[in-house]
Amino acid sequence: GPSGSFSAIVDDLELAGEGQLRQEFERLKLKLNKEGLFANSRDLPGFPKAIAVISGDASAAIEDVITNINRRYPLTQLTHFPTLVQGTQAPREIVAALDAISQMHERFDLVLVTRGGGSFEDLNAFNDEAVARAIYASPIPVVSAIGHEIDYTIADFVADVRAPTPSTAAETVTPDQYEIFAYLDGLKKQLSSFVSTSIDSNRQSLNTLTARVRNPGQVLETKHSELDRILSNLVNSNERELRKHETRLDALRQRLTVRSPQNLVQVQATKYTGLIKRLSVLHPIKDIADREANLARIAAASLDLVNKNFDELSTKIDLIQSSVRLATPAPTIERLLSRVSHQSQSMQQRVNQVVGEALAKFREAVAKLSTASPLQTLERGYAVVSAPNDSRWGIPITSVADVHSGTTIEAHLKDGSIEATVTRSKPKSDDA
Repeated sequence: GPSGSFSAIVDDLELAGEGQLRQEFERLKLKLNKEGLFANSRDLPGFPKAIAVISGDASAAIEDVITNINRRYPLTQLTHFPTLVQGTQAPREIVAALDAISQMHERFDLVLVTRGGGSFEDLNAFNDEAVARAIYASPIPVVSAIGHEIDYTIADFVADVRAPTPSTAAETVTPDQYEIFAYLDGLKKQLSSFVSTSIDSNRQSLNTLTARVRNPGQVLETKHSELDRILSNLVNSNERELRKHETRLDALRQRLTVRSPQNLVQVQATKYTGLIKRLSVLHPIKDIADREANLARIAAASLDLVNKNFDELSTKIDLIQSSVRLATPAPTIERLLSRVSHQSQSMQQRVNQVVGEALAKFREAVAKLSTASPLQTLERGYAVVSAPNDSRWGIPITSVADVHSGTTIEAHLKDGSIEATVTRSKPKSDDA
């Protein structure tokens, strides 16, 4: 009744509803943390080619993921593995999807496990121990985006990366294509500036080297002029020396003529004839005999003296002729010609060395320019598409708006070009 009372003896007390689920959540969280399942921290690929998405079929979460990834990085291929995301059957389907992805992990770069918001009981499928262990066993990185920003599940702790929402997860796993375009434009400008600077620098170096290389013909002409001057001086010097020796030889020849035996005999004969005339006047016979003997001795002595002087003069003449022969320009000319030939060879070797060094630097500059050249891109299988033109590359085509059906285009490859006609152009749609 109204004044009645109630009493109970409790032997065991358990939480019911959400309280029991949270108690199980904390127990499993502590257990898995001790086992090290929360230590996953693998890096995500910067440019994923293929992503496996586990989420509900036709859910808002998968729509958000598809819309944001196509907007940011449409090159990524998405493969949807639809599963139940709440209820008693949901953990089994999520584990099956993770196992299937692990079997074909070579096809994917990462796994995205996601669902929209809900109550703690709605998200309980992602607090299942089997789901946690399947995420931990995945051979590729796993990103979780379950519920709202304030919601946490065991799957969030085991995953390599946790995103607050499905939209944030899409931004986390893909780069922004517009940022990539801006970065590539910056690289293009840097490359263009680098190529221009390198060309100008190498052109200046080549001009400097070209100015330093002297024309071999001019050098040889200078050396020939110098040789002509030396030979002219040598010839003039030898002519002066020859005239000097000829003058000395003429003087010796005159002295030899005066003191020749014939001349001396003639003088002595004249003297002898005068004495005979004087003796014939005096007529003393003894004096005549004595004088005749004396004259005979004088004549003999004079003849010996003349012969001795003649021999000395002949020896001097031989010495003078030898000196004259030694003073001829032929040996000196041969030595000078040999010296000029050696200098010409040395000069040619130096010219070849300077030209070789200049060519080596030029080839090195060409190799650097070739490394930075857009032609290297063609070597890797790419092509440059342009409208036909008289120039080599024509007018580059950078947009589908530049062509229409029937337009003639050229695709420039590494070994030539291909001419083709456009049959259809497909502009890129916003969600493609």
